Order: sequence, then structure tokens, then C-alpha cells
Amino acid sequence: PVQSKVLSYWPDGSVKWACHTALSDLMGEKVSLDIALNQGLEEEILISEDNEKICIEAGKLKLCACKKGNYLFKDVFLDGKRVLNEATCEALIESRIDDLNVNVQRFVGVIENAKVVEKGSLKAVIKFEGVHVLEKDPEVTKLPFSIYMEVYRDSSSFKFTHTLFIDIDEEKEAIKGVGINFVSETKGPQYNRHVKALVDNGVFHEAGAMLLCWHPRVAPQIYRDQILGKELKFDDGAQEGRD
Repeated sequence: PVQSKVLSYWPDGSVKWACHTALSDLMGEKVSLDIALNQGLEEEILISEDNEKICIEAGKLKLCACKKGNYLFKDVFLDGKRVLNEATCEALIESRIDDLNVNVQRFVGVIENAKVVEKGSLKAVIKFEGVHVLEKDPEVTKLPFSIYMEVYRDSSSFKFTHTLFIDIDEEKEAIKGVGINFVSETKGPQYNRHVKALVDNGVFHEAGAMLLCWHPRVAPQIYRDQILGKELKFDDGAQEGRD
């Protein structure tokens, strides 16, 4: 199945640009795209909403996006298991009085509006609009933003397009940090809790407690297994695995 969306047209009404979403796991090494009219599509992603939230059910994935308030979304379930509790926006703005006096203030994102801008059988897109408010004084606002959040059927992956509108005094202020903060429950020992983030040149991956700094030191193979993301098991009363 393919979900398609026309992005722009030529003056004669023909399609200039189109966007297509498909399940890559079902594709081969070569893919061809054919035009098919009135093709039988799968059931659309289920979306229900009220004045406070937009609830999405995309196969195995379920979540509720917030229309107003401090949260982007809450209660993300995959295969019936809660994988994320909540997500919020955050920004740090640095003010410099002089070289020796620096003040960093924390701003939290407040959602003012959220709406569904696209939905189909494979993908749904939610647009959020809001502003960052000073944590200590909500009357002070900075950095209005918009976020497009894409969710996919049966997938644990999210795609965010995060746009900021810069309204700070660039001669006196600087953006020290900005992003989306996720809260998730974790279980098990710290060394088996892994965090991965996609960056420009690959994947940043680190465990909550790196075993390389343990004393007495663990065997090199155990550390390599941890880097690979394998689950480690130790007998607290034994020295096995330690040099």
C-alpha cells in the first residue's frame, strides 16, 4: 500500500510534486510507482478528537496529542505497552551583561493550537503551534514555534519538523539550547538502560552507566556487548566477567 499527497501543481493542472509514503519493510531492492485510480486502500489511521486532545490509533501504535497546555502528547503505547509517558518543549536563553555575568533562563513550551493536517492508511501528521514562556514568569514569552509530528502505522518511529521564530535581542541574548523533552519509565539496572539519538553523522548511543568506568574493571568483551546494546546479566556475588 502507498499513501500519496499532491504538494503542488503546474499551471495546466497537472501534478508537479507529490509525496509518497510506503512500508519499506515490504519493498524489494527496486521499487516502481504506478498510477492506479480508485485502488482499494487499507483502513485509515483512526483519529478522534475533542476540545482538549487528538487521539491517534495507528495499528499497534496509540497516543494522545494535546491541543493546549504544556504537553505535546501523552501516553504512547506500542503493542499495548507504554513506551512514553509525555513529551514537552524546552528552551534555554542566555543573557550576557558582560563577560563575567551570564544568566541562563529556562523557558517551557506552551501549546496554543493543534490540528490534523494529513491522515491516511499509513501516516498521520499533527501540526502544533505554541510559544515558550519563562518558567519563573509566564508573562514573559519568547521563541514562538510550530511542530509537525508524523506518526506511522505499526511503527515506533516519530518524525518532527521543529520550526522556531526568532524574536530574541540578538545583541544581548543567545539561544543556549532548544528541543523536545521525553519522559519514559525505565526498568532494570542502569547499565542495561540505553539511549539512542539520530544525529547528522550517525547514531549517538550510550547506556545509563557505562561499564568502562567500573572498578574492578569488567572484561573487554562485556563492555563491547554493552556498546552493541545487548542485555547484560551479572551475579552480584560472583567475580565472573571481572579482570
